[in-house]
Amino acid sequence: MKFISSCLERPKRPFTMILGGRKVNDKLDVIKYLLGLADAVLIGGGMAYTFLLAQGYNVGKSVKDLSKLDDIKEYLEMAKKYNTKIFLPRDVVVCDELDYPTKIETVPVTEIRDNHVGVDIGFDTIDVDSYFVGSENTENEFNASTYRLINSLQVYDTVHFSQYPVAFAGRAADNLVECVSSSTELPSGKCQFPFWLGGDLKNPEGIEIDFEGNVTLCPCLCIGNAVNHPLTELIDDYDFSEHPLIRVLAEQGPSGLLPLAKAKGYKDNRRFINECHLCYEMRKFLRNYHPDELAPANCYYLYKSSQGEA
Repeated sequence: MKFISSCLERPKRPFTMILGGRKVNDKLDVIKYLLGLADAVLIGGGMAYTFLLAQGYNVGKSVKDLSKLDDIKEYLEMAKKYNTKIFLPRDVVVCDELDYPTKIETVPVTEIRDNHVGVDIGFDTIDVDSYFVGSENTENEFNASTYRLINSLQVYDTVHFSQYPVAFAGRAADNLVECVSSSTELPSGKCQFPFWLGGDLKNPEGIEIDFEGNVTLCPCLCIGNAVNHPLTELIDDYDFSEHPLIRVLAEQGPSGLLPLAKAKGYKDNRRFINECHLCYEMRKFLRNYHPDELAPANCYYLYKSSQGEA
């Protein structure tokens, strides 16, 4: 965590932040904070259309927040002053309507028409998160499906392959467990800490922060909320041994969570693909007992509704 503190005070260059999502208003304070700190801010998702509109582009029927146009124009000018480059999509995927589209196409942002609804960034570059895609005949059925999809796009020359293996983790494993063979033995290995963060649970080199302020290590494994406590304080005070779940994961691995879940009434005798799948299932069950440490709720399918959590 000392590494993160040094990054905030003396960022390693180039320092780039990627922002997306539908809403603009909950990201503007983040962007303002990054001006002068980040070398570049990449903006995608639905919020990009309000930025494009502020720069004079037609965005048609795309989602936009007209109340934030003046703020965005001000931040774009401030970005020039502080030498922070703000990048917006150069092309976008548009359709004629969201519910029942009859035409979907990719167009440059300069060619968005009045009847267009923007739904995604374009295909200037496609990144495939797979160590080895191979051919359509590869033994890995998911890599084979990825290869067929890429081939169908007919843009193979613009595809870049991230050098990391495909893995079952979290909700992906939860949904796919019935589609693949798995051992009846309980996965007993250690936690595979996210490669993009570096370090491990005892000494992490990175953190993630969501739009609600949840500061997490492994996704949805929360060490505090930056809205309620200063981020530097959360980082400096981090001690894995004081976190009721991280302590178990760091010392015993995901299998250590099973006795905790059983003590709370967990009785499901299901199969687990790997350690990540086991960890996710145990955390999903324990979430009601540790809401602050296992946040945000939507990672565990616990969405707020008029009837409460679902």
